[in-house]
Amino acid sequence: MRGTDPVPGHAAGDRPGGGLELLRALPDAVLVCATDGTVVQANNEAERLFGYAVGELVGSPIEMLVPGELAAAHRWHRERYAATEHARPMITGPGIEGVRKDGSRVPVEVNLASVTIAGRPAIVASVRDITEARRTTEALRASHELVSGVLSAATEQAIVAVGLDGDIEMFSRGAERMLGWTALEVVGRPVTALVDQDAEADDPWGLREGGGLVERIHALAAAGVSATRPWVLQTRRGERRHVATSVSVRAGADGPSGLILVATDETARREREAALARSEERFRRVFEDAPIGVAIVSLDPRASSVLLRANRTLSTMLGLEVDEVVGRRFSALANPEDVHPTQVAVEALASGSADSEQLELRLVHAEGREVWVEAGFSLIRDEAGAPDYVVAMLTDVTDRKRAEAELRRRALHDALTGLPNRLLVTQALQDALARSRQADTGAGVLYVDIDDFKQVNDSLGHGAGDELLVEVARRLEGCMRDSDVAGRFASDEFIVVCDSVAAAEDMVAVAERVARTLAIRLPLAGEMVTVSTSIGIAYSPDASAEPGSLLRQADIAMYRAKGNGRARFEFADAELQERATRQVELEADLRRLLAAVDGPGAEAAAAEVGELVLDYQPCFAAESGGLVACEALLRWRHPTRGLLGPGEFLDVAEDRALMVPLGAWVLRTACRRAAAWQVALGDGAPEVWVNVSAAQLGRPRFAEQVARTLAETGLAPERLWLEITERQALSTAAATLEDLDALAAMGVRLAVDDFGTGYAGLEYLRRLPVSGLKVDASYVAAIGKDPTGAALAATVVGLGRALGLTVVAEGIETPEQQSVVCELGVDVLQGFLLAKPGRPEVVPQLVRAEATSDVLPGRC
Repeated sequence: MRGTDPVPGHAAGDRPGGGLELLRALPDAVLVCATDGTVVQANNEAERLFGYAVGELVGSPIEMLVPGELAAAHRWHRERYAATEHARPMITGPGIEGVRKDGSRVPVEVNLASVTIAGRPAIVASVRDITEARRTTEALRASHELVSGVLSAATEQAIVAVGLDGDIEMFSRGAERMLGWTALEVVGRPVTALVDQDAEADDPWGLREGGGLVERIHALAAAGVSATRPWVLQTRRGERRHVATSVSVRAGADGPSGLILVATDETARREREAALARSEERFRRVFEDAPIGVAIVSLDPRASSVLLRANRTLSTMLGLEVDEVVGRRFSALANPEDVHPTQVAVEALASGSADSEQLELRLVHAEGREVWVEAGFSLIRDEAGAPDYVVAMLTDVTDRKRAEAELRRRALHDALTGLPNRLLVTQALQDALARSRQADTGAGVLYVDIDDFKQVNDSLGHGAGDELLVEVARRLEGCMRDSDVAGRFASDEFIVVCDSVAAAEDMVAVAERVARTLAIRLPLAGEMVTVSTSIGIAYSPDASAEPGSLLRQADIAMYRAKGNGRARFEFADAELQERATRQVELEADLRRLLAAVDGPGAEAAAAEVGELVLDYQPCFAAESGGLVACEALLRWRHPTRGLLGPGEFLDVAEDRALMVPLGAWVLRTACRRAAAWQVALGDGAPEVWVNVSAAQLGRPRFAEQVARTLAETGLAPERLWLEITERQALSTAAATLEDLDALAAMGVRLAVDDFGTGYAGLEYLRRLPVSGLKVDASYVAAIGKDPTGAALAATVVGLGRALGLTVVAEGIETPEQQSVVCELGVDVLQGFLLAKPGRPEVVPQLVRAEATSDVLPGRC
């Protein structure tokens, strides 16, 4: 390391030792190097900075103090510098580091100078530790970046720095966004350019009026103001911005150097507040001037249902002053009978389970009379979404209720006698039967006819007849029990409805009392007329009869009493009479109907008659939830008996050999409807399932009949399912199996309905061309109630899946049943829980709803 002779320790002309002492006293590390880079002299500061003793430095290459990765570059620069004659002093740039003896690095700044010492060229390097300086620089940079970041992030506030001369010195990004100016456009301009002139005229800072901008700025700075005031700024487009402006003094080295303005835009808030004020004023006017009663009802548990506000209309409606209404509970204003439903409605709103409630109730006027109102309660929630209070809107409908009551009375009462008419009597009988069923007692009816009434009309005139009817009605009504109902059924026929009758003997007691009461003599049109009645009695010991049936029985019994001598009563033989009458009447009606809908022109005739109809119960795929089929269900709109289900007339059709034409009509109508769905809905159209009776299956060439129906209606065979019961499957003859095989060959599918009730074995399923099984509804109904039924359902499903059949679960009425059958692995779901039977027009609606919804009713 001693590659060069040492340079003498002092320059020529220096006194001995003076240069070395000066070198050691310098505050920076000083290294004197020969032109080849060998250190020939170093001071104490160099020893402290680099950790080498002076003796270790002297004679060593200067590159040992340079990071290894930079040593070669340093050497090149050093040699180039040394080779340059009269090299000028130079300072190295930032980022220079030295390497200490322990290997650590230190940031340094190096000053180089070329000198001649003892006649030889040398390089003097003054090295300064800039660690603290770098830290200070980094802190300043971080501070500037923080300020810059804050200004950049404050996009909702305008931050403006103003000098003491009133000129803008800094304009933040938020200010640009709020006011539309760029910093380049406004920096250097007076701050008054940003201020709306109307706001300047009304100075919010409390300064002396008339002062100039500079004077005002100085006054604010001198006052050391730090305050927030409302102000109005002006955008580049001339729009006004209402702001909350905070002003603080910006301190400099020699005192205040200007102001910092921070403005927060409150224009939108002020507009919202103004809109809210206008809305509240409109509400107040609407509230006060509304033509209906309006009240604000509290939901506070401590003052539940208390009226917080009420308008004049409501106070007038109640005959009270407004301040007499406010503060009362709603229940105190309502009729006691209507308090409970009102409380239920308010409680539903208070719990948040409902947002509105509608009901009719009676309020009590100050004079004690009832005021009927149509009440609408609307829940108002607070900002958190919790129930806050209720707005009650009350419309006086007293006049309407009176009119309705009078119309109802006229519609349900006989105009001459004032007794309930046929409609009300029938309803009273129905109600009596229902009450008797609940009480496990019987119910009955008396059919009362005035003997020889026609003679009174013919001989004495209709006026006398009317007088007789009125007197009979008065006496009849007077002898009734409180629970009985007497009414006029027809011309001279009266009905007495008796409920809660323990035995038939009780009906006899009522009949005897009625007969005695009506066995009278009274003057009519100047003549004394003797009155008697014939009474028919019909009694249902378990109240299971239908009202119409019981009335017909009593009517028949009344005619028997007339035939047996009049002025007496007779009991009806309900069971035999009802069955015989029903069978005869329904058979005649069915034959008439089938004659119209069967044969040539049947389609037009069926549409013209309109009594036989098919409802369709949707069936859904368990996996996708989509609509896959509809089961056709027969209904009869009987002209006198009303809507009849299949259980009410199919027994007549079977007993009278009418099932074949009736079944043919059902098959034809269902196929025609399914073909129309196929045309309208395409691939989305459901299949149709049709029940087939034993009579149809036993008919020769049934498959040919089905094929003709498909050809006539245009329905694809694969869209038709025929359902037979398990008992039909058990009794299927060999000849019929050929027909069923033919149906399967043409694409029609066969399903066994109510499977599990007839004990059909695997052998029957193997022989029949069955494509599907329908689990009996009684097994589905047992789910959640009877483990045995649920187990049987699982067995049927397992059997069907083992045989590769489509398994249908029918009669699903609860979510639990749906969940269980889905877990068992059924393919198709059917039941009231998913969809009830409906008119055919419902099917396209279901398909369209399915196409637009992710929530499908049948999805497991």
